[in-house]
Amino acid sequence: MSQPLSVFQGDVLYLDAMVLVGFVHARSPWHYASRQVFVRAVAPEEPIRLITASLTMDEAVFLLLQELLIDPPYSITRSRSQYLTEHPEVVQQLMGTIDPVVQSLSELITLEPVLAEDVAAMRLEMLSSGLLPRDAIHVAVMRRLGIDAIASDDEAFERCTGIMLYRP
Repeated sequence: MSQPLSVFQGDVLYLDAMVLVGFVHARSPWHYASRQVFVRAVAPEEPIRLITASLTMDEAVFLLLQELLIDPPYSITRSRSQYLTEHPEVVQQLMGTIDPVVQSLSELITLEPVLAEDVAAMRLEMLSSGLLPRDAIHVAVMRRLGIDAIASDDEAFERCTGIMLYRP
């Protein structure tokens, strides 16, 4: 069972990539809810510590690059990852646009490494809940850190024992 992100009352929250993308990308369906979480994170009265695995930044940056391709002058709506692979100059241009935002995000979030023990825990999580590898890595890192709340729109996290999903 999940709850709306707006009702989260804890002091530590693990973030999935889509929340980072939602924070940055104004047209994202998660933009408002994601922004509210970041506003709360820096509020002095009840700050939230935001944590994610370092690999989440990879996913978030890649998703942002793909989203920016939809807009002119590119207007690429299909095979966006292939387009990026074939046009490194476009990656450079787009990264020049999003790099300051990514740097700012890195200052607001605690980035945790993925350890060898997390990979072992990932495999066990996949066996017990049927999660896909990336989601199972997130759960493994969360469990290692003692975090039981995740902000994500991925309902697969509802299958994880002891994890509360907060959806934007």
